Amino acid sequence: MTLGEGSFLNESVYLDASDVIVVEELAQIGDHVRFITSTHDISPDGARIAGASRTSPIRVGSGAWIGSGATVLPGVNVGSHAILGAGAVAVRDLEPYGVYVGVPARLARMMKPTST
Repeated sequence: MTLGEGSFLNESVYLDASDVIVVEELAQIGDHVRFITSTHDISPDGARIAGASRTSPIRVGSGAWIGSGATVLPGVNVGSHAILGAGAVAVRDLEPYGVYVGVPARLARMMKPTST
């Protein structure tokens, strides 16, 4: 895992480090957030439905905010300054400056970038 300068991880964050997790600078990660980098293929053959294991990296962009109890699944890129609401599950990439909520996470609104 790589944690960028000025970023924050709250308590009880779960890191499935089967693949790379990158949190860029100034990102805020709430309590009980789960980063899941591994999964299984679906295998209809044989006695077990869970097939071969596979992994994909996760990237959290600069200034992003992931709320309490949210989950980020394998291969997801959280755009810079995006917000993933509390309890939401990110199953696909989140656009920069988007606010995402729900299970699965959906775009609720876009924020306007602020100039500094």
